[in-house]
Amino acid sequence: MEIYVELLGKPPSYEYHQYRGYRIGSHENHVEALQVANRLANDPDPGYRVFGVQALVPLLDRGFLEAQRKLQEMVRDPSPEVRQTLAQKLADKGKERAPLLLPLSRDPVPGVRAEAAGGLAAQELPETRERFLELLRDPEDAVRKAASDCLYYPEKDPIRAEEAMDLRFDPVPAVRAHVARWCSWLSAPVALKPLLELSQDVSGQVRTAALDALGKFLEQDARALPRVLSGLEDPDPYVRTIAASLLHRHPSPDVLARMLAHADDADVDVRNYVARAMEGRATLEMLPILERLADDEAHALTRWATAKALRDVPGAEAEALLVHLMRDPSKKVPAMAKKALEGRAKASMTSPPTTFELRYGKDEAVATRLAFHGRNKKKPLQAWEAFLDHVERLDVVKAGSTLTSPAVVRTAPDGAWAILPFGPAL
Repeated sequence: MEIYVELLGKPPSYEYHQYRGYRIGSHENHVEALQVANRLANDPDPGYRVFGVQALVPLLDRGFLEAQRKLQEMVRDPSPEVRQTLAQKLADKGKERAPLLLPLSRDPVPGVRAEAAGGLAAQELPETRERFLELLRDPEDAVRKAASDCLYYPEKDPIRAEEAMDLRFDPVPAVRAHVARWCSWLSAPVALKPLLELSQDVSGQVRTAALDALGKFLEQDARALPRVLSGLEDPDPYVRTIAASLLHRHPSPDVLARMLAHADDADVDVRNYVARAMEGRATLEMLPILERLADDEAHALTRWATAKALRDVPGAEAEALLVHLMRDPSKKVPAMAKKALEGRAKASMTSPPTTFELRYGKDEAVATRLAFHGRNKKKPLQAWEAFLDHVERLDVVKAGSTLTSPAVVRTAPDGAWAILPFGPAL
């Protein structure tokens, strides 16, 4: 315990005391730990009494009555910093904490009451619940904000659902936003009406939270979809981003069409979700949109999603766009473009390898990784020779040589063929 006694020597650094204060409460010798914690709690310096709180709360959780008695005294500590730290450290479940939290929740300092709200919300006692509901109507904005942020604990509480719903009219936007997020935990019949109201709030923060919560009910209630779609037109970029994130995987072709109309949105995250919306659903008609997104300089993820969407778009123009994306300065974009080209090549190859065509000039890149090369030991030697003749006619290279542009064609003694990645012949 000598190392803890050093604490009482008061080195010049508060950080040293704070570190030791956290460790005292869990020390195996609880007698000495209580002695040191009490001496810190009785120090005339409020900063050291804070460290005493940090040491005493773990001892309270270990069931030591002396720690509880000392903390009950500290509820009336003259320093708001000490009382606020105590309220913060008590923010967890435990019946032994309720007698400490209740007086702290009535503290004259708003910051102390705000910290106590979290601890009261975690309790499941009737008296703590009642006091928590009172804090939701505290005259101080900061207290109501802190209390409304704790509505999620516990997850299901029908009494709070009734009592807290009026907070959607609170003058503080953060409180209304907390109520909107909390509504996502409720059932659709209870939550949908207030969420539809909050999604038209004057505050962008509240509209963002309300739309995010409405996303849970997109498949449960038809009224949610039109409101989320309207979020794509919102002047606040955060609202548009939330709307796009909720809609980019929606299966409806009409929703996809609404998403595509925002391919030139001023917000980069919205454009990114538009590109992601086309994954697996892109068509030749969408190629002009994909071309614009392929040159989006703001975010590499938008170009990455564009390359992924181009995988299933037919035609030489889509293929040329993928080749263009292989020269992207980002590492991820060329990798995805390469993978998309590999998938296209593999899909176009029928059983005889002679049907495969290399359609890239020697100054262009071509994707040739595992999905592309695929050794085929079942092909007879005649088919392999025919394949080599086909490659030679295309003026690419013979087997065993390094291509100036894309890949290496390699033979094997058993007649297997493969197209290998960039680099020298193996």
